[in-house]
Amino acid sequence: MGRAKKDQEMEVEKLKLLGSLYERSCEHESAMNHLEKALVIRKESEYSKQEVIGIYIQIGYELLKEGAGNEQKALNLYYKALTLYQKALAEGCCDSKGQLDSICSGIGIAYHCLGEWDSAIILLKKSVECVEHAEHKAYAYLYLGSTYLEVYRITDDPEEQIRILNQALEHVMKCDSKLIELETDKQFLSVKILYLLGLREHAFRILEIYFDLEVVGSRRTHVYCECCGQHDEKSVKLWMCSGCKVQCNCNKSHQRKRWRGKFADHRTLCPLLNRWRKVMKKMKIGKHSKDSFKAIMNNYLDTIEKDYSKDHIGTEDRRRGSALRSLVFLQVCINSASSYYITYAPADTTYLKCLKESYLLSKQDIEKNDLYFWSFHNASQLRFEYIASLDPEGSKRYRYEGRPLIHAMIHHYHDSNEFSMFLATALKHHPGDIGLLFQKDNEGKTAFECAMNKYGNEAVFGVIEERIPVNGAKLPILHHVGQHARQHFKEFGKWNPSAVFLRDNKGREMWQGLLASGSRTFNKDSKFFETMTDDQVNEVDPASGLYPFMMSASGQMTSDLSAVYYLLRRNPSLLSAS
Repeated sequence: MGRAKKDQEMEVEKLKLLGSLYERSCEHESAMNHLEKALVIRKESEYSKQEVIGIYIQIGYELLKEGAGNEQKALNLYYKALTLYQKALAEGCCDSKGQLDSICSGIGIAYHCLGEWDSAIILLKKSVECVEHAEHKAYAYLYLGSTYLEVYRITDDPEEQIRILNQALEHVMKCDSKLIELETDKQFLSVKILYLLGLREHAFRILEIYFDLEVVGSRRTHVYCECCGQHDEKSVKLWMCSGCKVQCNCNKSHQRKRWRGKFADHRTLCPLLNRWRKVMKKMKIGKHSKDSFKAIMNNYLDTIEKDYSKDHIGTEDRRRGSALRSLVFLQVCINSASSYYITYAPADTTYLKCLKESYLLSKQDIEKNDLYFWSFHNASQLRFEYIASLDPEGSKRYRYEGRPLIHAMIHHYHDSNEFSMFLATALKHHPGDIGLLFQKDNEGKTAFECAMNKYGNEAVFGVIEERIPVNGAKLPILHHVGQHARQHFKEFGKWNPSAVFLRDNKGREMWQGLLASGSRTFNKDSKFFETMTDDQVNEVDPASGLYPFMMSASGQMTSDLSAVYYLLRRNPSLLSAS
């Protein structure tokens, strides 16, 4: 009896292994036959529930991969696996959480294929949170993104469409797999979503990379099946598509599967790949081609436009919706540290200009969608500068999370490069405020103080030295510090003591600027007046033509009578001279 049981165990393992091998060799029917035999043996004998669950999952996965109307069968099998899992859990003989994750993923994908969007989202969300099997997780992310895209079709509210499209893009970009089929599907789902967000240039970039790699890759010695990724070897014979002369398949079944692919169908791509190949060939030998890469990509995007024609693409409503989606896309995605997004900063700037020229981008849009903050990144200075040029006062007026923009930037970014970039842009629009360097937050702290605490003395003064000329004639920085940020005068004085002797664009020396600003009074700064030389007491202000005692008498807020009295005592003859 023990020997018979052992033989059964070996037979089941052999059938499961053969099923896996046939599946990898793309022989679907043989794989199914062997897995079903293994299931029958397990059911007829004393079996472990976990082992039967494993076979159910394997068969369900194979049915979903094959598609062609097998989705309902797969769903039924996965539910059988789930029922068995619950029984095993109740009996305390199930310790494989991975099986539950795979069941959830399988049920979610089956619901997607059957058009049950709400159920698919619930199950796929659960599975991407806890699935450990890399390939199953990649499929779950891909189908979750695709499900959101399908929900977008049946949603009419523009704001809800924006949210759905961004969720779709987020999940598709998380699909990480080495499988050729999955990577291609990921690219074309991304193109669809980006186009619907109104980001045509981004979609162009992905299409260009895809077409180039496909056409160049077709000339290699080792080509692969576009469906399963098998290479052309002695045991596997690949046939090249006679239409595009670019892509290959290992059998007719896979050719049919890719011809009507769920996310990227060869029926649409075949003529486009053929045209791309011809244009590339002519360019290589220096011949002119009437066709162009851009025309080919536009033709592909036209198919998306046709597919989503219910969105009234081209109408004023559609343009406004596209603009709104683009703004929120920038808000949510563009500031990502991923090089994928950073690469597109010039394209984003071009797109923003188009929106502005079409009267679809206003100051209210910038403020409402937090574009001032979200378009900011060290690697995308062009985009930030353009936003700043549309609303120059916004960089001073705008608040993010209750903080002035420069304070919010310092709070969220850990590198002084971003601080340097902000200062450079702000100096163009607010030179009189020294690039908002001394703007105060709700706690009374200046941006300079916050930067010093975050980046350190050396880094901050390095940025200031790079961005603000020490001897700038319009308003030397030390003059400004003395007038508007006296608490920092000591640090700046140590950094550049010779700035004390510079004159500003009105011809004033440091002490004259301080006196004219009204920031020095006798009661609070008696030493300032006591250290003035006789020449300074007798010198006329180059901007106003007034003596120092007269400047104290005509202060911005009130007359400083103590200073007037002190200065006239130093030289009473100034009364008759004035």
